[in-house]
Formats: sequence, C-alpha cells, structure tokens
Amino acid sequence: MADLTGTTPADTYKGLLQVNDYTDGIAGNTGSSALAIQDGAGNATALAISTDNVGIGTTSPAAPLHIVGTPSSTLILERDSADISAISSVIFKDGSDDQVRISSTDSKFLFETGAASTPRMVIEADGNVGIGTTSPAASLTVAQSATIAGVDLTNACFLAGTATVGIGIDDNEIIKKGGANGNELNIGSQGSAASIKFKTGADPTNGDIPYERMTIEADGNVGIGTTSPDAPLHILESGTADMLIIESTDSGALNSPDLTLYRNSATPLAEDKLGVLKFSGNHSGGGTKLYAHIEGTIVDPTNTAEESKLTFEVRRAGAFEPRMEVGPDKVEVSSTTGGVIMPRMTTAQRNAIASPTNGEMVYDTDLNKFYGYANNAWTALH
Repeated sequence: MADLTGTTPADTYKGLLQVNDYTDGIAGNTGSSALAIQDGAGNATALAISTDNVGIGTTSPAAPLHIVGTPSSTLILERDSADISAISSVIFKDGSDDQVRISSTDSKFLFETGAASTPRMVIEADGNVGIGTTSPAASLTVAQSATIAGVDLTNACFLAGTATVGIGIDDNEIIKKGGANGNELNIGSQGSAASIKFKTGADPTNGDIPYERMTIEADGNVGIGTTSPDAPLHILESGTADMLIIESTDSGALNSPDLTLYRNSATPLAEDKLGVLKFSGNHSGGGTKLYAHIEGTIVDPTNTAEESKLTFEVRRAGAFEPRMEVGPDKVEVSSTTGGVIMPRMTTAQRNAIASPTNGEMVYDTDLNKFYGYANNAWTALH
C-alpha cells in the first residue's frame, strides 16, 4: 500500500472508517471517553469506541456496549433459520460458565440459570407463564402437577405445587392440599374495614354483575342475603321459603340433627341464661319488636346434680308476661287474665282416642263435663 503519511483518508479512501482523531487513533481514550467513528469523508456514524467501551448512538459509553436510541428504537436479535426450534439467546457469563441465559425458541421465552442452563421460567406463545415448569397449563403455573388431591386442574388459571402438596384454581373450584399447615386454606382480607364477599349468578338489572350471596365483615359478622349483618350470623330472605334446614341422613334410630345453644362459662351460676330463642317482627309504628321468646336457664349448676328450666314468655298489652315454666319439679302455667284450656271434643271423639293414658284429661262438649282417664277408664270429674 502506498505511504499515506501527511494525507487524509478523505483525500484517498473515502470508503474507509476512521476515528475523529485519525492521527493518534483511540490511544489514551478509555472508559466512557470514546471517539466517534466517521467515514473517510468525515461523515459521522452511530458508533463511538474507546479502548474499553463501544457506544451506539452515544460518544460516552458507560459500559462495554452502551446503546442510546430514540423512544421507538428497537434492538433486534434475528436468527437466519426457518427452524423454530433454533435458539436465540442473551447470555450473562461469569468466567467460563453461563450464569443466566435468556432465550427465544419455539415461540416461547426461556429464562435459564447455571452452567447447565436449567430452565427457571418460561413465557409461552399463548401468554401462559411457568415457573419451575416449561409446559405451563395455566396463566400462571408454579412447579405444578395437572392434578392436586385427585382433582383434574388441567384447565386451571393458577397451579402451584405438586400432585400431593399445592394449590390450584380453575374455572369452578379452589383446591388446597398438604403443606406446612396440612390442608388448611386461608382466605383473607386485611384492613380495619376489610370484608370478604361471595357472589354468584348474574343480576340482569345491574349489567349481569353477580349477586352478593354472603358477606364476612371486618368485625367477623357473617351475612347471608344481607351485606350489613347485625349479628355473628345474620340470614335475610325476602320470600317464604325455608331459611335454615338442618338435615341428617344417619339411619340410626337415636340419631338426629342437633341444634345446640351452648353457654361456655368457667363459673356457672344459678339463673344463668343458657340460650334464648327470640321471635321478632314489626309493629304498626314501623319499628321492630321482640314478641316472644323461649329461654333456657340454669337452676342448679352443681356437678352431677344439675337442674334447669325452660320459660315461655309472650307479650300482652305491650309487656312481656311469662306463660309457662317447665322446671325440674313442676310445670307451671301462669296468667291473671285467662285459664288453661283442655282439649275439647265430642263423646264419640273421646271414646275414639286410641290407647288413652292414665292421667289424660279432656272436655266433653256433648256432656259439658271434664273427663279424666284413670284406672283404664274415662271418669267424669264433676
């Protein structure tokens, strides 16, 4: 080649690339102190280099490769192959070992770590994300099995765990099995006014938004049919259907569904109320009123000698009045405005009573007399 001393590339080879200091080159330019690359005619390019760094779109590269572009700039890694199983990767190395690899293959995005390039996370072409699995079966799948506790969750939107330990959510169920707390599944809403809503169906008058069926308020009150429960369990129903059914399918003669009112007291005393069944309704003024109640009470809490009573009270003239008390030693009917009315029937109806019991009493409307059954025979009492 001819000696070019004292001439410029622009004078000779305009097709050559040069640094803007073509006399000394990049000697002494280290780190971000880079020199722009020009063509032989002195026209700027996008490149700048120092002894350490390369800049694209910047003459102050702060890294071995520093790229600066417009907001719409794109970095393209393209493989020259029609084989979709071919891999394009960005590799982060530590010495001779691959530490992190980000790859694109078969229309999916892989995140891998370690010298063996172990897959850690995948994003499929359909958008499913897998962590610990390269075949996510849900929008987010975390180291999962297609079934949890024997339930098929192939179409789940979330899976985490294995076939024996994990949690899965699909279009109609939540399954939790195993783990540190066994099969415990915790559902929570944290905050001083937080609540949990359970919704089903679709309200056509409200954009098909599901109806609220059950609410758990921040204070622990549970409402079924109401979003503002006033008690630990508040059930509201606008119709006349059964509101509470307790059913047992046990075939044992002595087994039946139980409803228990339990007062848990470390120091039980006589006259402690054990439970009350209350019957409330509205009055003509528009407010609510307790109309009647049945009350269970301790008479004697002595161990092995316990005694109790049931009291039935109703309202009369706006005030509560006891009407009957069933105690350990007596049954008392109370009233100052009326008496006890015995069953009333004709003589034929009385004689038709099957297997009457000694002590049974009726009023015979044909004879206008009280009759009692004693010594296996009906006897007029007056």
